[in-house]
Amino acid sequence: MSAEAVSRVNICLHCEQQLIAQNTKPKPLPVTIVSGFLGSGKTSLLRHILSNRLNLNIAFAVSDFAAINVDELLVTQNQISNTQSDSQVYTFPTGAQATPALKDIVHGALYPDVQHNCRNCDYLIVETSGTADPSALVATVQEKFGKMTRARLDTVIVVVDADALTHSMDQTYEILIRQLQCADTVLLNKIDLIPDFSKVRNIVLEHAPRARVYKTRYCDVYLPHIMDIHPTERASHAVSHEQVSLRWSVGSTESIETYQHQKSSIQNQIQTSEKFQSISYEQVEPVHLSSLGEWLQGCLPPDTIRVKGIVYIAEDPVQRYVIQLSGKQRIHVENCGAWVTKPKTQLILIAARNTVSWDEDIHLRQMKTTLTKCPNVTQADQEICSMRFKNDGRLKAYQMSDSVVQFRLQCPNHLSPDLLRHQHRIDLDQVNIDFVHKANASGCLLLYQTAQLSDEERKVVIMAPINGRGSDWSIIDDHASHVLEDLIRRLSTCQCNF
Repeated sequence: MSAEAVSRVNICLHCEQQLIAQNTKPKPLPVTIVSGFLGSGKTSLLRHILSNRLNLNIAFAVSDFAAINVDELLVTQNQISNTQSDSQVYTFPTGAQATPALKDIVHGALYPDVQHNCRNCDYLIVETSGTADPSALVATVQEKFGKMTRARLDTVIVVVDADALTHSMDQTYEILIRQLQCADTVLLNKIDLIPDFSKVRNIVLEHAPRARVYKTRYCDVYLPHIMDIHPTERASHAVSHEQVSLRWSVGSTESIETYQHQKSSIQNQIQTSEKFQSISYEQVEPVHLSSLGEWLQGCLPPDTIRVKGIVYIAEDPVQRYVIQLSGKQRIHVENCGAWVTKPKTQLILIAARNTVSWDEDIHLRQMKTTLTKCPNVTQADQEICSMRFKNDGRLKAYQMSDSVVQFRLQCPNHLSPDLLRHQHRIDLDQVNIDFVHKANASGCLLLYQTAQLSDEERKVVIMAPINGRGSDWSIIDDHASHVLEDLIRRLSTCQCNF
């Protein structure tokens, strides 16, 4: 058979396959709705799913209360760095300015995958705004007619900041309760920050008695606990030493028809609370670390509930930092690697609408004044900082510039890093990162980066402003002691693995 004849046969075969596919009943597209109040960890959950999706092609629909959709930027960043399978990110508004026709919004944003590309998309994850009641979105996805017919509601996940739940203000508590009442699964996130779990558990059981509850840190949860997926049979029954690539298989169960879903009625808009207001801010000039600390800890508007964004740091212009402030004014910073786009700072701020002094223009001018300020560090400040490290054997300074100092938390002198890593499975890089997170949660503003330290291998180093609000050395001293005490306690435990 000639090459031309083979090509003709292949064209005909392709057309037949297309016709057969059109007549094949399409598989349902499972939909998971992720809800939770501002700062609870919803974006962390989306990034966790994106990083562990393996073979799944997942479409994400993310929303935000403010004009700058930071969640979309963060999820897209994970998408760029993760190439193991395809994923798509959609956005739709759910803030106070959203159009009343919710069904049109959802259909317009999600219809292409739900209706046309269902065979290429295994799962749809929809994240709601932190100030939204998800019940109307649940009802919209559950429609058994029209454009969403092929969507199958799998589960509603509510992410809860366990620490903030016990300290919520009246206006936030009301929204938290409405979100919990829609939940099939509750992730009690930041569980390591609360000493007494019973109070949080009782609140969840009162408002979501039928929900499955998982305790997490950084929303690190086994995906089959929150999605209708399971490992493929080949991976779970492997008995040889040959490498078997892990894959997820999507289940075929019907949607979870819980009592609260059956009672939800179709409404025409997401019930977004009008008790909140937001500010969006962008800046192309780099921000000095001390100026950022001054704004976060001294210049926020009254009743600020949430700050979230991406920051272009002057002292480290190569790295992209994500900063969040939530709960009891806790700061959390993550180093997300090198910039893949043109660097700029993008921040959103959300505050309660119960203050008569709110003036967006005044707050924006104050943000610009503070965040464009250059640090004022004297020689005396640098000498005091240098003496602080000289007299402290726990912290080793590697470099001091005009405005910041780079240092590292050291292990006890009688122990070597290699001994800790190989015999005790303790990674000092991770110890330093954990130290940064704990200090920031208590009021500091520290960054971490990987750097080449003279002739040594690349290691994680900590960056702190020499002076200003972000460098509370009493907090740094306190947490350095706690971290090293915990390290020594871990070394005293049995290492025999029995």
